[in-house]
Amino acid sequence: MSIERDTVFLRSLAIAPWIKANDLTKISSSFVQQPGLVHLRVMPPDGFSRSIHCDQLESDTVSYFDLAELILARVNQARASFGSIDDLAESLANAIMDKYIGMSLVDQSSKQGVMDFELAIELPKAIKSSSGLSILIKRSLLSNQEQERSMFDQISINQIRLVTLIGVLEHERITKQEVVVTLTLWKTTRSDRIDCQRLAELVSVNVTRSSFFTVEALAHFIATNLLSVETNQAAKFIERVRVRVEKPEAVPLALGSGVEITISKKALV
Repeated sequence: MSIERDTVFLRSLAIAPWIKANDLTKISSSFVQQPGLVHLRVMPPDGFSRSIHCDQLESDTVSYFDLAELILARVNQARASFGSIDDLAESLANAIMDKYIGMSLVDQSSKQGVMDFELAIELPKAIKSSSGLSILIKRSLLSNQEQERSMFDQISINQIRLVTLIGVLEHERITKQEVVVTLTLWKTTRSDRIDCQRLAELVSVNVTRSSFFTVEALAHFIATNLLSVETNQAAKFIERVRVRVEKPEAVPLALGSGVEITISKKALV
């Protein structure tokens, strides 16, 4: 999706969805209300030149009030609950597509008429020992009213704080240091949900037990474990991973330093 297109956006729309608790706790039969934020970018197919020319809202744009109302109505509808952050994102994406498909915004006469949108959801308290969970999905509405879906959705588990033996100095081989790990996963669209809490726990156990001289080797170790079906059952749904490892106190006067690597499943074959 081009970043040069005209865009209507919502930033940090506050929501409080009910999410199945097995993403968050060991109680699998209950739902927990989670504070969250929604970010949305809608890109009409041909910009909004008519609205600019007339200085009023024409059919080539969308109302951000309507978008916010649509999202809040879906989240807050009676007895609404979601099995995971994936389910929540898919439900909101479907609500947007149901509202706008076939409308004049998606020009039926235009072979190039495509309305793209990007939907991101943050759940800051969703994963223990981290700064939260987020998902980014991208969808398109085609002029022929068919729905085109991107191949992958992007899930991030942000800033998992762990301790491990890392470094080459003598004291670093004895005393564990804090590292901050951020994971970004590209999963096949509409594949089974990924238990992100369990994934974070898997990384926590592996990192805590590990011992490496370099953060480069540690990051590669985390990534390959995430892509291996032998060590991670969810790996069959994951096509690519990005692992960031930071050592918060490694460089004086810097808030953090470290490495970031990206590995695809194909690279391991």
